[in-house]
Amino acid sequence: MLPRINNLKFYAVIQGLQTLLTRTRSGLIIVLILFIFMGRSPYALALPLKIAQDIPVSDRSGIRGAIEQMTLDKGASEVLPDVSIQGVLKDIDIEHGATEVLPTISVRGHLEQAAPDSISPTFTQLKISKQVPAEKEIEPSFPEDIGRILKRGELIVAMLGIDNPPFFERAKGNVLSGLDVDIGRSIARELGVKVRFDRSPKTFNEAVELVQRRKADLAISKLSISLRRAKQMKFSLPYVTMRQALLVNRLQLAQRMSGGFTAEEVIRGLDGKVGVIQGTQYSLFAKKRFPKSTVVEFPKWTDAVDAVGKGEILAAFRDELEIKKVLLLQPDFALQVQTVAFSDTTDLLAVVGHWQSSQLIDFVNYDLSLNKLSYTADQLIKTYENSFRKE
Repeated sequence: MLPRINNLKFYAVIQGLQTLLTRTRSGLIIVLILFIFMGRSPYALALPLKIAQDIPVSDRSGIRGAIEQMTLDKGASEVLPDVSIQGVLKDIDIEHGATEVLPTISVRGHLEQAAPDSISPTFTQLKISKQVPAEKEIEPSFPEDIGRILKRGELIVAMLGIDNPPFFERAKGNVLSGLDVDIGRSIARELGVKVRFDRSPKTFNEAVELVQRRKADLAISKLSISLRRAKQMKFSLPYVTMRQALLVNRLQLAQRMSGGFTAEEVIRGLDGKVGVIQGTQYSLFAKKRFPKSTVVEFPKWTDAVDAVGKGEILAAFRDELEIKKVLLLQPDFALQVQTVAFSDTTDLLAVVGHWQSSQLIDFVNYDLSLNKLSYTADQLIKTYENSFRKE
């Protein structure tokens, strides 16, 4: 009965076959006859197996082999050497482009030649001349919102068409400048594209609508965060934090205080006409804060301010920066109006993106954080002082 062939015996059989081929002149003929007449019968392996069994155990113990040294040159990513029966793997030099090399077993038990695995049929020799593609040739994939901008080569930013310093205005030489302009340019620069400011919107809400209709990538236009907008749009981190404030007509305030009410009581229970800019969130803010008042929308902020001065309305409602700006630009106007800021309110300004532009808004947040953009109204006045001395 033939001995059982295990893994160790299998390698020994191969060694026996190789011994026949090298030490017997007619070894090749014998092997061929055995396989032709006996087919795949295990008896075809009897002779080489018998030779293998005669090999001393001390020699066969070297079946695990040892790896002396492998030198990997440029481009190799993986080398999987086989183990010889008798000896050790000699030095392997792999040049450019190799991805996988499976060395063959030599007759004497040493690695003589490395042959490619069946998964790499294009390899015909050890030294490969084909270069690995350069990193710049590999086209990375991007999320849809970022990829759309990169493919276009341009970041489109929606911005109110009416100047609103220090956020955006046409300065000397008709050059667009301001905080919001700087933010838009910074984002485009980091994306590696140009920036185009679409100033067709006539109201703040129209700027948001451009983004909603995919006509612009972002809206950077002194836009307040609100729950109403948050239902449909995505907001970045706030880059300006302010309070809500009032510009109140002094005469009308004094008339209401004549009934024994304090200025604070009159303001908190405001029951007159309150002016806001048309198409802004302050229309909603005013209705919520002053439920007894009548909200009047004006197309321009200057129209609301003039109406307060003339006594046509009791007060104008907006963020504290715009309220303070009125007296900075018109110091004498303080004789007709009084300013009031609400410490229990917050007006946060942020960049607006489409509700599906999560990656783009994340990118905006990183840019805002790296540039440490987080202003208060007083900080804006100090940083952009010249903007409040014009007009």
